[in-house]
Amino acid sequence: MNCAKAQSLMLDHLYGDLKPSSERALLRHLQECSACSEEFETHKATAASFAKLDMEEPFFKGALDFENAGIFGYSKGKIASIVKIFLIQLIIFCQRWASFFSNLME
Repeated sequence: MNCAKAQSLMLDHLYGDLKPSSERALLRHLQECSACSEEFETHKATAASFAKLDMEEPFFKGALDFENAGIFGYSKGKIASIVKIFLIQLIIFCQRWASFFSNLME
């Protein structure tokens, strides 16, 4: 497995959405690649932080009716998972850009 493929599977692994064969290949890659292993630890820490958040009562509570059919047929729990994954990916994206720009400034 190459680094790009491993990086694309990291969040799926954190949320238990990988097939066993993909999970084994990812874990093997993480043991062999220190750069990906370090990035995975960052993802894991970020995901752990978001797991502590209470996503049951959104700040826009009155705008959406989660109790009756959710959004586009998704359940309340699935929507919370999608929001968490989106926020984690947004934070990782911002971290990468911040790192990129700090390297440019040096």
